[in-house]
Amino acid sequence: AETTLVARAEAEGYARAAGADLAAAAGLPEAAELLTAASAYAADNRWVAACLACARGRLTGSVADLSEAVVQWTRIEARFERACTTILLPDRIDEGRAELRALGCPPAR
Repeated sequence: AETTLVARAEAEGYARAAGADLAAAAGLPEAAELLTAASAYAADNRWVAACLACARGRLTGSVADLSEAVVQWTRIEARFERACTTILLPDRIDEGRAELRALGCPPAR
């Protein structure tokens, strides 16, 4: 039973972080609120922390937050997420596209 609770809590953290990032990417008005709610999961999960750094960057346009997300994705070897975030940095678009191609996921643009 405890394992199930832990798995559920971890999944909830992933889902909340991904939802906040999606809301920020879509420019939804509740994005900031979702980001704040998901922040509680960041301390215990490095993927969630990186995803939320990316969401903050998307929401505010902060190059510093997006760059921090790239660093965090790199640390956990999340190559796809790193590439997708790198594309959001104006001076690193080509780098992100090259990484996506290397992963077999050519970017749409």
